[in-house]
Amino acid sequence: EQRMAALQSEKATWEPSLQETREKLDKLLRQITDVAELTPKLLFKLVDHIEIGQGHYEKGEHGKVKHQTVKIFYRFQTQAAVKEYRL
Repeated sequence: EQRMAALQSEKATWEPSLQETREKLDKLLRQITDVAELTPKLLFKLVDHIEIGQGHYEKGEHGKVKHQTVKIFYRFQTQAAVKEYRL
C-alpha cells in the first residue's frame, strides 16, 4: 500500500510537467507549420543545444572507422535525441 501511494504521488508530480511540455510543443508547432526552409531563427526556437562527443576509432575491414555520438537537446523535450555516427 505504501509503495502504491508513493507511486501515485510520484505520478502526480509528473503530470503537470508533461502537460507543460505538450503545451510548449503545441505552441511551437503552431508557429512553424508550413515552413519552406529552416532558418536560423526557427532552428534556435527548436534546438536548445547540441553536444558532439569526442568519438573513438575502431579498426575496420577497410581501415579505421570513427564512431561519434551526437546529442540534440530540443526545447520541448526533457531527454536528448541521441545518434551514433560511423565516419
